[in-house]
Amino acid sequence: MATAADVPSRDLDAAREAYAKGDVEASKFAHANRAPEKHSKVGGHLKSIVYGGLDGIITTFAVVAGAAGGDLAIEVVLILGISSVFADALSMGVG
Repeated sequence: MATAADVPSRDLDAAREAYAKGDVEASKFAHANRAPEKHSKVGGHLKSIVYGGLDGIITTFAVVAGAAGGDLAIEVVLILGISSVFADALSMGVG
């Protein structure tokens, strides 16, 4: 039984023939007929969660590392880190 991966989504023979003849319109037609692709929707939100989490971790680390490298007091480093986490959460929540 043929799976979606086994069935080409375009007419490859017609595309090759159009290329050999230099026929642009025939090439467009051969490539326009696409088979419907069926993808799983399971990981749709998971990608956003992972990306948002990594973005928040990396930017907060950069702020804290910069403040610590600037030889600021520990209280200032903590305030900057907490405010960075809050600002990241707010910006991700807004959109």
